[in-house]
Amino acid sequence: MTVTDYLEMAGQADVLRDFEGSRFVADEQTDPVSGERRLLVTYCQAALATNADWWAALPRIAADLVDAPDAILVRLHHTDGAPPRPWIRHTSYLRHAGGPPVATPATSATSATSDMITVRRAVPGDEAALRRWVGQALVNGAAHGPAGTLGDTAEIAAGLLALPGRQSFVAERGTTAIGHATLLCAERDEVTGEAYVELFDVLVEADDEVRRAATDALTRACIRQATKAGAPLIGDVVHSVTDGGNGHGDRIVAKLITQGWSPDHALWYRQCGVSVS
Repeated sequence: MTVTDYLEMAGQADVLRDFEGSRFVADEQTDPVSGERRLLVTYCQAALATNADWWAALPRIAADLVDAPDAILVRLHHTDGAPPRPWIRHTSYLRHAGGPPVATPATSATSATSDMITVRRAVPGDEAALRRWVGQALVNGAAHGPAGTLGDTAEIAAGLLALPGRQSFVAERGTTAIGHATLLCAERDEVTGEAYVELFDVLVEADDEVRRAATDALTRACIRQATKAGAPLIGDVVHSVTDGGNGHGDRIVAKLITQGWSPDHALWYRQCGVSVS
């Protein structure tokens, strides 16, 4: 599938829109965890990405298309720049093209800790722990957004783990499972048609030193899996809307870029009813 195919399908679904002669794709979305009602813009032509009038008009457009919208999300490729305030970065998507991850300096203590960490493929006996870890990831992600009604994270986690192509790795310290990495290996970008492997979540329950070592080991396993599949590995970093999209998320993105990851695209966020300050 190409972008042209995507736009044709969007037109058939009546979600292809026009603003001053430029096209964009937008439809209603309800976040399954937070319950937030949004206008989700999955594509816009390059001319709109730099059109201040379009960004200013989106709250009105959202009100016309969504019954009492809470917010707007707009997908932009990393080369398209950034919208004006009050738009903030909601989620950064990064890609790893495969091959060995970039080595990071390690102290002797960290190296010794790494030697105690093993990573294996998940087995059926891990399913209860995986559901708990994925459910916790959903809760953690929702905490970065505005307060809302928390959905049934256990049910959502079970649905994610049942997706075709899902693969999970488990990190152990000794004989104790301390965390996981879960991949969705049958993903395809809805706009470009590109096949990719999604690093849905990495979560380790341990003190900082062990957590860092286990996270690194799990990430290396995911990179190897994506390389074997011949597809890029796509991961995401959720930014907190309560700190204006700055802060901890930005620091994580900066660190990942030093480790062989590169920016791909981002979701930009604006709460409806928020005016330019």
